[in-house]
Amino acid sequence: MSHNGDQASKRQAILSAAEKVFGERGFQETTMDAVAAEAGIAKGSIYNYFHSKHELFAQLHSAFVQAELDVFDGLMARPGTAMQKVERLVDAWWQRRGGYEPMSRLVLEFWAEASRQPSQGAMAETFRAFYTRWRVMMADMIRDGVASGEFRPDLDPEAMASIMIAMAEGIDVQTLMHSDIRLDESFRASLKRTILAALLAQRAGAAHS
Repeated sequence: MSHNGDQASKRQAILSAAEKVFGERGFQETTMDAVAAEAGIAKGSIYNYFHSKHELFAQLHSAFVQAELDVFDGLMARPGTAMQKVERLVDAWWQRRGGYEPMSRLVLEFWAEASRQPSQGAMAETFRAFYTRWRVMMADMIRDGVASGEFRPDLDPEAMASIMIAMAEGIDVQTLMHSDIRLDESFRASLKRTILAALLAQRAGAAHS
């Protein structure tokens, strides 16, 4: 393995260990010693890649956000109608939602730590960039649907994108807090119907049916 490859492998091992330790202990209780022990390396080695616990946590958050965006960018790049893209997004989010459970505390830690930072903080800026890209992507999808006649002409694409994101995040929060929300296939079908009912243009004659 090349020197650069070895460095990348060790950096990823540290991030994987940090994900596990931060998720189990939370940000405040995690130490670099614990991360090093989980990664099976000397504590001093971590500082060759990350200068502090805050930087390690911020980089872990950045990697998490980028992975989410890569999935959704890939879905949007695939050909299809606007309605098909909406359905793909709902299905992909639904499938990935289950993956949040093992790292639920970590996701909550991301939100909590970012909210404590000033608006110029690294994590706050990462979140802001994430939501901006997500809103733009979804608003463009909705705008394309309006232009093609699939979606209602009176829609505000930016507002509708924000509403759809808020719905997804609200469900995520209930999942992370282990509420008694019944997230089964019936729920997913209802969610799809609700979103599409808000988006789709009325078919000719539907008002009189």
